[in-house]
Amino acid sequence: MSVVKEKIIQEIESIHDEEMLNNIHRVLQNIYSKKSIIILNDEQKVKIAQAEKDYLEGKFYTTDTLFDEILDG
Repeated sequence: MSVVKEKIIQEIESIHDEEMLNNIHRVLQNIYSKKSIIILNDEQKVKIAQAEKDYLEGKFYTTDTLFDEILDG
């Protein structure tokens, strides 16, 4: 067994917090299921927050509205 693997096992065995173990388990499941963890930079976080705000304020177009504008435009 590799040294790194042994260290990881030892560290996990020393954790008694069930919630922490569940979180570690979820991370491992995500890695093995080929899901990606996306890390956003500050600019991206601001853009997402603005998009959520716009949505909640009704500042968006539905697909039907856009198609009507394109077809009637």
